[in-house]
Amino acid sequence: MSSVSAFKNVVVVGGSFAGVAAVTAAKSRLPSPYRLVLIEPRATFHFTYAFPRAAVLGGFEPELFPPYDKLFASPDEGIVVRAKAVQVTPTHVVLDRPAPALGPDGVTSVPFEYLIWAAGASHPSPTELSAHGTSTDSITELRGWQDKVRAAKDIIVIGGGGSGVQLAAEVKEKYGAAKNVTLVHSRDKYFAAYGDKLDPVLTGVLDELNVAQVKGERVVVPEGGFKNDGTKIVVKTTKGREIESDLQIPCTGLTPNTSPLASLSPSILDSNGYIPILPTSQLSSPQFPHIFAAGDTTQGVAKTAKEARRQAGTAVANILTLIAAKSSGASSTPVLEKSDEAPLGIHLVMAHTYDVFGRARDPVTGLAGAMKKVYDRSKPESLGARKVWESLGYVLDGGKTEEQSKREGRGRGEGHVHAQAAEARV
Repeated sequence: MSSVSAFKNVVVVGGSFAGVAAVTAAKSRLPSPYRLVLIEPRATFHFTYAFPRAAVLGGFEPELFPPYDKLFASPDEGIVVRAKAVQVTPTHVVLDRPAPALGPDGVTSVPFEYLIWAAGASHPSPTELSAHGTSTDSITELRGWQDKVRAAKDIIVIGGGGSGVQLAAEVKEKYGAAKNVTLVHSRDKYFAAYGDKLDPVLTGVLDELNVAQVKGERVVVPEGGFKNDGTKIVVKTTKGREIESDLQIPCTGLTPNTSPLASLSPSILDSNGYIPILPTSQLSSPQFPHIFAAGDTTQGVAKTAKEARRQAGTAVANILTLIAAKSSGASSTPVLEKSDEAPLGIHLVMAHTYDVFGRARDPVTGLAGAMKKVYDRSKPESLGARKVWESLGYVLDGGKTEEQSKREGRGRGEGHVHAQAAEARV
């Protein structure tokens, strides 16, 4: 096993959409003796985009947890360290446990030349899972939610963000009149940041599904949270509304996983715990030009996989530029790539009824809007998870591309993903 000190490490903290995008953009492009180190506490990738569906429908859950074991061709290219980053210094990432991937001597910190912080944000289950063990643990947690939904009669979905509206749609479409579903949203409109076009489209789709909608009110959460033990209770809102419910599903907010960075400098994080970054994806603090951030941890950007990939790509491009400049002995500061945030855009899968698309007003073109499109029911239930399997090094359909699989029969390729998932479960 190669020692930590034999390499100059480019460390990526977080193995979700931003982190995997950074790794796949950088691997095979780093010159020797640089190598990638991915730090991630989970055993597998979590394809959270499909969790609102998988909390209601079953049968495809293994497809949502591709392992990291094929991510790197060799330890010289990169390694995966299964641990949690608990502190960051200007030169090291400190881990919560010894990492066997780093050697037999109980190493608990990783030195780095460059760091990309892509640790994401925490959401309440089921939109993010509390189980950080094996994929079997994660699947068990999702199936636990399926059981709770199946047993309940009066369900409240708390929070009208992306997870909330999609989960409410999934429950109501599957169970129809057998269950009462109420969606409570604290604001007067869904996705107000997208202008005034998206809210009426989503409201209409949810009305069509007979989801009861309460806007402009917050649920009063009891001390200790909801027990969700099947007992029918009266849930109150901040405006005094009372709703009977035997299942409360939280889909509210997110908390950025950034506290390990706080020790670097008081100015690293904003008041909400997010990371202000430059258009180069570097931290805005000038004393740390070798530290970058991408994804849900960053300040003020859309919390989407597309935006995470954009930031990660910019970070990798600039790390490669900095490495080349250092290797050449250049005395001047290299010009780095800048990538501004794209106009807000979102794609919401409203069960098997509609795909809903929204885009905020582009300050340059002035274009904005929202639309719904009848859902293509031949699409796999796992909503594109196969792309992540491929990005993590799995060859699907005998090496065929996704487009080839589509031409030869839609759905066959995702079935192959399911078979791979069964074989690769960790």
